[in-house]
Amino acid sequence: MILKSSDDTARSKELLKAKEEGVTFANQVKKSAPLFIIRLIAISFCIWIYADNHENGALFLFAGGVLLGALAQDLGWFLRVSNNWQFTESVTDWEKVKAKKEDKD
Repeated sequence: MILKSSDDTARSKELLKAKEEGVTFANQVKKSAPLFIIRLIAISFCIWIYADNHENGALFLFAGGVLLGALAQDLGWFLRVSNNWQFTESVTDWEKVKAKKEDKD
């Protein structure tokens, strides 16, 4: 038995939108914008701390590396999803996705 999550409607809408428009970098950026902004603020804070006091160079390198690595991981995830989208689209039962979307409409 598959448990129905509270996000089924939202996920269905996202899938149907991706089917219509395709998986695009612009849509991914819109979806992840708050997280990107938080990360950019954190990177800016690391640069500011380093510029203000060079004694914290190790902290700057560690924190900046972690944050840049997270951004690189997001980009890698997008590339994997976009490369596999045609397969995902071909094996998805779109009638079930539409039914999930209409459950709460």
